[in-house]
Amino acid sequence: MKCAHHVGTGKRELLKNEMERYRFDILELAEMRWTASGEMHGGKVIWSGNEQKHEASVGFLLSKRAREALLSCKSVSDRVMVAKFQARPFNMSVVHVYAPTSDGTDEQVKQFHADLETTLNDTPKKDIVIIAGDWNAKVGNDKNRWERVMGKFGYGDNNDRGKRLLEFALEHDMMICYTKFQQKECRKWTWRSNDEKTKKHD
Repeated sequence: MKCAHHVGTGKRELLKNEMERYRFDILELAEMRWTASGEMHGGKVIWSGNEQKHEASVGFLLSKRAREALLSCKSVSDRVMVAKFQARPFNMSVVHVYAPTSDGTDEQVKQFHADLETTLNDTPKKDIVIIAGDWNAKVGNDKNRWERVMGKFGYGDNNDRGKRLLEFALEHDMMICYTKFQQKECRKWTWRSNDEKTKKHD
């Protein structure tokens, strides 16, 4: 499962080609800036956005196999949506999140977490639950106190949003999966400034 940002028409076609090349079934789309919610191209793209503003919005790009397995999807907000797929031995609920950036207000952050908690409470307990997307958080590489929720391959220092993510994972007995796998140094960051001096890992 992968996450991509800023998806114009040309980029969507490129993503579709890459999706087929790497045989991905579910590709997450963030910061689409589409309004309302819906689907297009026969369910290849499903999204959840703000009713009026071209801000945030999240979505999924689905392969033919994923579309055939899709049982339901729910638009929660322009930052949270969930898609449920038929799978074995249990159905799988994929929650796509796009957390407010550092410029977001405290109210936006609280609303984001409230929407996420409501989504989890409404998800059947027997489902396999995957929460993926952009948390705009850094959990760092210090796993002291967080052994239950992170592996030994974190990166850099954590921040306040990262600590909140760690607490969320601990509360819900979930694992921050990217910290479980060793990566090359160049693959540990997800954003780089134009001058290449600043790098960020979410």
